[in-house]
Amino acid sequence: MSGEISTSSLNTSQNHVILNPSSISLNPDLISNNAAAQLPLKLTSQNYLSWHAQFYTLLYGYDLIRYLDSSFPCPLATIHQNNQKVPNPDYRSWKRQDSLLIHVVLALVSKQIVSLVVTATTTHEAWNCLTCLYANKSHSRIKHLKERLSITSKGTKMVAEYMQTFKGIVDELSIIGAALPNDDLTIHVLNGLGFDYKENVVVVRAKE
Repeated sequence: MSGEISTSSLNTSQNHVILNPSSISLNPDLISNNAAAQLPLKLTSQNYLSWHAQFYTLLYGYDLIRYLDSSFPCPLATIHQNNQKVPNPDYRSWKRQDSLLIHVVLALVSKQIVSLVVTATTTHEAWNCLTCLYANKSHSRIKHLKERLSITSKGTKMVAEYMQTFKGIVDELSIIGAALPNDDLTIHVLNGLGFDYKENVVVVRAKE
């Protein structure tokens, strides 16, 4: 058998990939899928958080995150055996799997973004490129998000809608490595609730 998982063994439910265990070949370490068909959410300049969650969850489920974070570096192309240099089979397997993952990345980004990552030679390079572009760690970006957090209020919105807006900003801060302590988040939430929830705010603060 080829060592690959057939695309027919993958299906989606609410954009999550589900693997059919009965279709796994004798070599389960080499994983591929028809990303364009199976995961329709493509990366744009507006949906990095959702795209990141989709892609990261998929690779985590297959134990392939190590290709993203470089904790599993490429093996040497050759090894010594009986005092001779011979091709390293681990190198070939690593390169094949990494190439398949690069293919998945390219299939899951919009046409405008493909040109920005097409020169990447490893999944790690492609991932870092996208992270730098869309999870911007600049001081100005962090400052802007924190300012939005401080002025976000419930206003005329429903509580659920207010909390969803609040959560979106908090998630963005977390993705770019600027997560706020829970105590600070609580203060921001309470401050944004407004006069109608004054009594609730007093009770919560009294317990702190």
